[in-house]
Amino acid sequence: MSRLRFIPPQLPSLTEHPPEGAEWIHEVKHDGYRTMLLVERGTVHAYTRNGHDWSDRYPGIIAAVRKLPCRSAILDGEVIVQDALGVSDFEALQAALRSQPTMLSVCLTSRHYRQRFAPCPHA
Repeated sequence: MSRLRFIPPQLPSLTEHPPEGAEWIHEVKHDGYRTMLLVERGTVHAYTRNGHDWSDRYPGIIAAVRKLPCRSAILDGEVIVQDALGVSDFEALQAALRSQPTMLSVCLTSRHYRQRFAPCPHA
């Protein structure tokens, strides 16, 4: 089995109007840190969008992802802290990174996910 590696994420582009058509999917813009989580053989690493290893900054996320029932995965998401209304709060995220890194959340979109006992249908 080949070793998973960091894949630079696609980044958004500023436009006057969003694209139209059924083939486009739009998502909420969270105010946080884009993060790629690589899971392989019981280890988890968190990388910034520029490929810097921030695993030590996200101990709670690393611990939670380690419990996923998969043998390998690349998860693409945004690490955030939400306010009382569920809106991402960047200042609160920065404060949490300094004092309470276990209070962080991550909103994920799977790029590569393979379950422990059943192969991914795309693999």
